[in-house]
Amino acid sequence: MKNKNIKMIWIIIIAAVSFYSLACILVYFFQTRLLFFPRQNSPIYENKKISIKNGDITLKAFLLNKGRDKLLIYFGGNAEDISDNIPDFNTFDDHTILLPNYRGYGGSDGKPGEKEILDDALFIYDWIMLNNDKYTNIIVMGRSLGSGVASYLASKRYVDKLILVTPYDSIENVAKEMYPYLPVFLILKHKFNSKEFIKAYQNDVLVLLAEHDRVVSYYRSEKLMEYINRGKLKKVTIKGTSHNNINSCQDYWREILSFIHQ
Repeated sequence: MKNKNIKMIWIIIIAAVSFYSLACILVYFFQTRLLFFPRQNSPIYENKKISIKNGDITLKAFLLNKGRDKLLIYFGGNAEDISDNIPDFNTFDDHTILLPNYRGYGGSDGKPGEKEILDDALFIYDWIMLNNDKYTNIIVMGRSLGSGVASYLASKRYVDKLILVTPYDSIENVAKEMYPYLPVFLILKHKFNSKEFIKAYQNDVLVLLAEHDRVVSYYRSEKLMEYINRGKLKKVTIKGTSHNNINSCQDYWREILSFIHQ
């Protein structure tokens, strides 16, 4: 009887370890699908869409108010249709607005991945600088996933002001909070380590937080802000909003306009 019990215990242990290992393997190989949720753009604004050729890849983007002497580049959230922002950005009369779609999003070629998205961000910046007149003011803005992209770009290219919406210190740390039972540090390929990116940026930063954010915790945003020059940081919490609807509040847009015009 004792031997049977021991054998049963070992069977349970082996089954549990096998199941856990299989779960880790599946997450590793399917993490791109779990992390990125490409959206297509509303057809309403197709006439504002442009193509940017990066080697064999064609990236789709929206270009608004072309010809202004100030520039704002916006990197959207994970499952965001960036064209939803066009009506509000159209009111930024003194800024040319560039809204690029990540690979696989909004008609852009390819598949999303950290290296590809970050490399594309640099290419897009260089492209618009090469193909347009010199800008007197350059603002880079990123929301959620895009906050890491914006932080990376600002660490590699000149940016006058940086706007980060519901940002994180790293996707790895966000994933650790969401999946504490998985060895995230071993299996995650797309880390988006914003805290390391932001160290190299020394100009003004606006951080916008959603009061009821259940996707990126306040703690993760606060940990990122530890790496920002406090004398250059402005933090604002948009009351009554969540991670997904923060941009639906007029206070959100008022804070952005106030920051870029100060």
